[in-house]
Amino acid sequence: MISLILVSLAVAAVSGTKCTIASSTPFKTRLSCGGVLISITHRDTPTSSFFSLSTPSTPDLISVTNSNQVTNSNKTMEILVNGERRELSDPLVDVLTAYPWLGVAARTVHDKLKLPAWKRPSVMFLYRLGMAAFQEEEQPEFQEVELSNKLSVSCDDGSVSCWGGIDQEIAKYHGPSPTLSCKLNGISAPDTTALIKDRCFGVCGPACKMCWEWVCGDCCIHTGCRRHDGFCRGRYGKLNSDCISFRGVLWDTVTDTPYDC
Repeated sequence: MISLILVSLAVAAVSGTKCTIASSTPFKTRLSCGGVLISITHRDTPTSSFFSLSTPSTPDLISVTNSNQVTNSNKTMEILVNGERRELSDPLVDVLTAYPWLGVAARTVHDKLKLPAWKRPSVMFLYRLGMAAFQEEEQPEFQEVELSNKLSVSCDDGSVSCWGGIDQEIAKYHGPSPTLSCKLNGISAPDTTALIKDRCFGVCGPACKMCWEWVCGDCCIHTGCRRHDGFCRGRYGKLNSDCISFRGVLWDTVTDTPYDC
């Protein structure tokens, strides 16, 4: 038996902030989030990637320059916040809490533009910020609610009905008869009961409540996501800098790319 309900899957922050795409090119996206105009640059070349996020009042809010050479060293990436250098392992909690629209902005780009992060490190960093923002704010629209056994969902039969209010996109890739196939190095879990009880360990996104499909191309279990989830379940949980900084996916990877699916 397991008791998980997703209150809502609407892309909205606690304050009800919503984002819309104002314009988009292959290298730049402009959004309007609750009256705030946001400009995002996401540019990738064979040798390097560049990501920046700015508003009219904070033109140098975040910028990231990354060498796309085959290496696992975090020294190849430079992060600047308001012009000041930050370590890659810095959780950027001050940024995530000061700009509550950040998670919604990233999720809007994810859902509307469907930019493939596994091909574009600049986009991977944007999605990383978005997922970290949702974790940091613990937004109730995406929060898991544990109920008593009287209201719990039975997953003994391993059927799709086990998923209840959990993100249905995840359900399509798992179980004894998945309707969608995994991509890249994704792994499908044949036992939905075990997957849900393990809070979708290794699936891109926070637990089972929100799959970020365009991080690794699907809602399957991935090497980098599994390593990252392990850091998030350590001694300090989601407050661990390795968790919020997406260690295992964005840096300190185990494959031969500067990002890991």
